[in-house]
Amino acid sequence: MSQITMLHVDDTSSSTSSCATPTRTLSSTTSVFSTSSIRHALLEDNENFEVICNKRKRATASCWNTFGFPAKVKNGKVKTYEVIPGFVSCKICFDTYKYIDSSTANLYGHRCHRNESSDQTSISSFILSPRSKNPFSKNQTTKKEDIKKLCTRWVVGSMRSFRIVDDPGFKRIIQECLDIGKECRGELNLAAEDLLPSDRTVKNELQKLACDMRNKLKCVLLEAVANKALTISPDNWIDKYRGINYMGATAHFVDENLNYYAIDLFCVEIMDVKKTAENIYQLMESQLAQFGLDQYMDSITFVTDRGSNFIKAFRLNKVLFCVAHRLNNILKRCFYQTPMKKKKNKSLNTSVKSNTTITEIQDTPKKKKNRSIANLQPSPEIEDFTEGIREDESDDQDEDDDGDSCGYDDNGDFDDNHDYKDLTINQLPNNVREILNTIKNCKSLSGLNRQLQLVQNKSINEDSDGDTSAKAIEKRTLHQSSIVRWLSLCELLESIKNAYPSLVILLNNNKQNYRIQKINMDIVEKLIEFFYPWKTVLIELQKTNAPSLFLVLPCITYLRNELSNGDRKERSGMKFFYKRALQLLSSMFNMGEDYIIGAFLHPNYKQLRGASSTQIADCYTTCRLLIGPYQSSTETNEIIYEPQEKKAKIFMSTLMDKQKKQQSTSDEVDRYISLVLDEGEQYENPLDFWKKKENQVTFPNLSRMARKYFSIPCSSSAVERQFSATGQIITQRRSSLDPSTVNDIIFLRSIENKFS
Repeated sequence: MSQITMLHVDDTSSSTSSCATPTRTLSSTTSVFSTSSIRHALLEDNENFEVICNKRKRATASCWNTFGFPAKVKNGKVKTYEVIPGFVSCKICFDTYKYIDSSTANLYGHRCHRNESSDQTSISSFILSPRSKNPFSKNQTTKKEDIKKLCTRWVVGSMRSFRIVDDPGFKRIIQECLDIGKECRGELNLAAEDLLPSDRTVKNELQKLACDMRNKLKCVLLEAVANKALTISPDNWIDKYRGINYMGATAHFVDENLNYYAIDLFCVEIMDVKKTAENIYQLMESQLAQFGLDQYMDSITFVTDRGSNFIKAFRLNKVLFCVAHRLNNILKRCFYQTPMKKKKNKSLNTSVKSNTTITEIQDTPKKKKNRSIANLQPSPEIEDFTEGIREDESDDQDEDDDGDSCGYDDNGDFDDNHDYKDLTINQLPNNVREILNTIKNCKSLSGLNRQLQLVQNKSINEDSDGDTSAKAIEKRTLHQSSIVRWLSLCELLESIKNAYPSLVILLNNNKQNYRIQKINMDIVEKLIEFFYPWKTVLIELQKTNAPSLFLVLPCITYLRNELSNGDRKERSGMKFFYKRALQLLSSMFNMGEDYIIGAFLHPNYKQLRGASSTQIADCYTTCRLLIGPYQSSTETNEIIYEPQEKKAKIFMSTLMDKQKKQQSTSDEVDRYISLVLDEGEQYENPLDFWKKKENQVTFPNLSRMARKYFSIPCSSSAVERQFSATGQIITQRRSSLDPSTVNDIIFLRSIENKFS
């Protein structure tokens, strides 16, 4: 049966019901009465309104046992009734429906609410009771299937519990919606339980939907990998509640319409105890087999951090390392936050003493190997920065070393030509150590956030009580700092600067004002200024909803310029960190060819500012080699050899430059280089440029290259965000979730967020 449409009352039409046609003495009846007003009149004014039976012989339908016609009592000595045309009402609960053209289909769905007890215990009996087969049953089944899919998508997209569909408040909302629909349409009379599935049903539907979506995504990924436009970024994560090891992966690809997508492909449990390279590769291969990609591993680019197991696992594949991780490591090393491993002790039953820890190594039957001792240098929350000195270097330093060996003179000025990368803390001047101690002291304040909020609330309350002389302090919070995320240190410093007045009040009240006095706010402001370009660059490089490979060259160039400017401007201890960061950036980060080509394929960065002349020339050469097999006939090459009979020397001739005779038009790369954009024509997403038909026609091979290269992200932040979402799913209450269910939720959530 097709879906029931809404009925409309026509004032000029007459009722052709199986009962006697009432006289139309009330010409404006249909405009006066409605289903809700009639029901209210039957309930409240039973002396003047009543439901009368349909006494026609042709009224044989079973619904007339429950329904009748609403009627109004006429004025007079004899009590007579005038039927209100166009309506029927339930004899028990007085629910009223519109009645047009003798159609009773909408009456079979009615269920009298008055038969239910006040505590609604009859819901279960109603569900278990046999339903009469009526014309609405098929439509009801279809609607319930739709609701089941919507609930599943809602649970996945909003990361809700399966049992949320059993929530009483949620059922009341649904019931109210049904009541509103009943009053407006007069077609249905359903309870919330008639439509809502159980939590088990939603879970089963989750598995079904995940399987269906994987099959649909399989075709898209196979098309992308055939054009080498697929990249996968994997990583590992540990559930903090049950200690389950997960491996997650995000697929980045550009479809045939040049749209960029990042899909959380899987997040599965690592069953093997050891996360070796072989186990990681086998797990990746088995998961990609679900999408038919296990046979195309050679055509997939992998973006990972520099974990040794990932490097070894994908050593035969094309791998790019995460730029954001690299910059984070540069910052950690710049401020002496990297752990330094101690040499293994050859003797047993000895005590190894360092400046920060004392570890006793004993020979046990189970473990005969000595552990390497890692000394965090420095230990920012506990130990002093000046104590984080490597043992093998602290005893060998000459106490009479002058400043020249460390790159600074008596005035604290630093030599421009000195190497600052390998300097240890004990070699640093006092003004540099003061900056490190300032960072340590700032980190120690992060635990005062709750007390700080109480002080601010007290100040606001005092101001609201009429103390106008005291200026209310704006509410501020202190951010936490994490060594694995150096943007958090910048946020901590900014929060201390903003909340400084409240911190002074708090620490004075606690008689701990020495903690704030040890912090030089001038140094804090200079550190914020130092971190600002790093923060800007890292935010840009960690975008996941658009191509990011082209950003590496301009971002690194911008960062180098800012560090050089800071080096020239600063004269205090901060000058040392500008120089050290600049040297570490040059030595630890390699501007690979993929980053250069990515910037070249962006129309606003194709001049490759910041790249060397050698890098630019290599980029042009690589592009010509990649598009060589597809090169159009717009250029002609005249290869000049020695006499014709000496073709045996073809190997040497391939190493020589070809002599080109340029015609009226140059090759595709040259035409792209000479392309001049309109004034103000800028592209935040370079794929918007390549989507234009005229650009695809003019640069067909470069557009294919753009699809390939812009499917490669410059960081693995997408899979990091996947683990962040997983951490919100696996909470303390939901820690018993099966890993396969977590995998389905993460996958479907990503699909819903990208394609909904």
